[in-house]
Amino acid sequence: MDLFSNRILNFHKGFLPNNGAYLLPIWIWDVAAPDQTKKLNVLEKTILQLIYANKTDLDDIADFMGLEAELIRYIYAGQLMPNGMIDSKGKITDKGKAAISSEDTGYKSLTTAYIFQNAIDGSLLPNISYDVPELDVQPEQYGDLLKFRVRRDKDFQTKAFTLKAEMELPKEPSFQQLVDLITKHNDLIHNLQVRGEFESNTRGFADDDIEVLNEEPRRAYLLNWVVEDQDQVWSTTDPFALVKTSEHCREIVFSQFKKNAGFARHSQPIIGVIKEQETYQQMQERLVASVDFTQFVEYSNAPKIPNLEPILGAFLRRKQSLEEHENKSTIRYENCDDLILQCQKLFECCFKWQLVEWPVANHNFIGKGWEYKDIHEALSNIFGSGLSSQALDNLSKVKSGAIFHAATSKEKNVSVRPLIAAALFSLPANPEHPLCQLNPDDLRIDQILAVAEARNKVAHASDKQTTKNTALMYADFTSEWLKKLLNLMD
Repeated sequence: MDLFSNRILNFHKGFLPNNGAYLLPIWIWDVAAPDQTKKLNVLEKTILQLIYANKTDLDDIADFMGLEAELIRYIYAGQLMPNGMIDSKGKITDKGKAAISSEDTGYKSLTTAYIFQNAIDGSLLPNISYDVPELDVQPEQYGDLLKFRVRRDKDFQTKAFTLKAEMELPKEPSFQQLVDLITKHNDLIHNLQVRGEFESNTRGFADDDIEVLNEEPRRAYLLNWVVEDQDQVWSTTDPFALVKTSEHCREIVFSQFKKNAGFARHSQPIIGVIKEQETYQQMQERLVASVDFTQFVEYSNAPKIPNLEPILGAFLRRKQSLEEHENKSTIRYENCDDLILQCQKLFECCFKWQLVEWPVANHNFIGKGWEYKDIHEALSNIFGSGLSSQALDNLSKVKSGAIFHAATSKEKNVSVRPLIAAALFSLPANPEHPLCQLNPDDLRIDQILAVAEARNKVAHASDKQTTKNTALMYADFTSEWLKKLLNLMD
């Protein structure tokens, strides 16, 4: 695999997760930005001077300056106090006095800062940085994985999955894009300062404070991690290490899970660990997340079959939930019955799709008055080598009208048996049909019919209850059969 860049940026300095690392391809833009080493702007210095002159009521200061009192309170509590200009008693500190006497007011000088553009969808990542912390490494490549040492001071290596860039060289960000970026950056810094989690002198930017310098951006990878999350089951760390997790990057990663089964497989160990004293809501959220990963990894072609994804999701959630009750003495049999129902729905969906993609040659494929003998002979000639004697006998008992209806109707409620028979009747007109590409041991029509029979028993006989082992046996067969069908679509 060709690498997008040989540069890897890492903003994380503290604890690093052991698993779930990935590399996000980015473009780096150089921008001219105010020099944040300047301590005060005009408003801050004026407020300090008034306080130094014993004008300590913030409402009075606001009236004197002709500004909103809320703005004065924000500067006082969000800028001057966190930056050490005013102490907890409202007195000016030595640092504040020194700033008042300084000749520097406002942002008189500019310096180089950096903004980062996602090379997958072109969005600007919500941060403006004065630093580009590049790792000095020579990574070892293993397919889509890069192995390298993350910290110079520690012999800690990680294997990070490299995401692929999906856009060509981008255009320079527009003024509106820069304004949106500044707004997000300012909101983030303000929230951190209000919570007392950001001790830097960093201030917000005005809308016109930054200007792009370079005509073409530089390529790099940004190191980040998929991690467990108490509220959302999983999330991603903030690639700039300003906050714990990043919803922006979580959305990017989730879209990549859908497209890249290898990436989902790399991150899958983060999901599905059962915690002690797990609540019902937590269990449901974990099951949903775990099923998402399973679909991305093991059933990546499922979106190619209409209506399959929601049915597959319900099937996998029920299957996993039943598997996790292995050590429980009480099993709800209706859950076992429901798993059989989900199996049948999957087969119905797949055979309906086949009849749309590979339809029968015409409406004369079967005679209206055909009975068992006629259907048996026709199916034997069409696909006799792929059917056991029991399966052939079973399908031959389906009424000719039901087979015709399954092949030509667009109705949703059609049973599995006539759908299978109709699909077999379509084979002469469709030699490329997937049923022709599966050998009899993989196709196992007899086992699909057994699932349908089990479903009929629990639906029409209230005294029949499916055991957990039986339900999981049919579910395992269904999942393996579906995987083989989907693999033909690669």
